[in-house]
Amino acid sequence: MKYRLLSPAGLVSEGNASEIVLPGIEGEVGVLPEHTHYVGLLGVGVLKIVDSGKESSFLLSGGFATIRDNVLEILADSVDELGILKSLKLEEANLKEIIQNSVVDSPEWTAASTKLKRIALLEEHGNV
Repeated sequence: MKYRLLSPAGLVSEGNASEIVLPGIEGEVGVLPEHTHYVGLLGVGVLKIVDSGKESSFLLSGGFATIRDNVLEILADSVDELGILKSLKLEEANLKEIIQNSVVDSPEWTAASTKLKRIALLEEHGNV
């Protein structure tokens, strides 16, 4: 089956998959080729895409998914590749300093706070 993973920033990934596991709001949803039509809300969790034995994983923070005519479209509120944590962890001390030295709700404070929340989500989901 074909899939497309999109975020507000645009296309994140697309291709073919033999299996996909979506983080639905009520639990995981397994998708195989020729799946029936589907529309569902996504929660915070890990999206797993398997093709030819190779697995790719992304952390999603909400959104929805549709399946129609053997094409899965995933429209996520935010997407992080599970591998980004190492680079974000290098920024963590700097982000905490920005939060301490910035006015609450300023653009700098908000950006730093959002990145720290992403780090916490990635850590929670076992990314190393």
